[in-house]
Amino acid sequence: MNVSDFIILILLDLAFSSLCLLIYYLFTLLEIVSFPESDFLDLSLIESIVLIPIFVLFEEILFRLSLNHKYENYYISVFVLAGTLFITDLWSKSFYFFSTLAILHIFLVINLRFGLISLKNIKKYQYHIFSLLFVFVHIMQTGYDLNYIIFIAPSILLGSYIYSYIRLNKGFKWCVLAHLFFNYVILFLDYNF
Repeated sequence: MNVSDFIILILLDLAFSSLCLLIYYLFTLLEIVSFPESDFLDLSLIESIVLIPIFVLFEEILFRLSLNHKYENYYISVFVLAGTLFITDLWSKSFYFFSTLAILHIFLVINLRFGLISLKNIKKYQYHIFSLLFVFVHIMQTGYDLNYIIFIAPSILLGSYIYSYIRLNKGFKWCVLAHLFFNYVILFLDYNF
């Protein structure tokens, strides 16, 4: 993947997300739908600027670091998940989601060691499953708001596939940088409109 392909993918992600957000905003102006009530990230601009890199790195470690199927990347993901489970409330939806994700990572480590399922099949399914789980974790943050699922989740799914593609073809740091750039653009739009 060359630099122009990388830029085209980021622009595609931004264009599709902007279109989804524009449609969503138009529907809210026409009072056809409303914004979801969510107190998940009621942060100031400064707090958002500081926390975005932490959240992006966290998401990329959980959902894309292990896409190249190396032991150390699975172990890093499991370690981060274990830390997440340690600080997550036992009865929350997040705890069960991250527990499931941890079990999935542990299964992938065991499979890599013993070859229970062919690596070719694992690669194909892991790419899709982790992209869908990436969308699901964002949907959880809104309390499963139907409007969010209809209007915003498709753009998150496309972004997830784009970041996974960048991860596999350009590397982990480029995937993180693309995700960071996207989130900062969305943050800028959110605070200016």
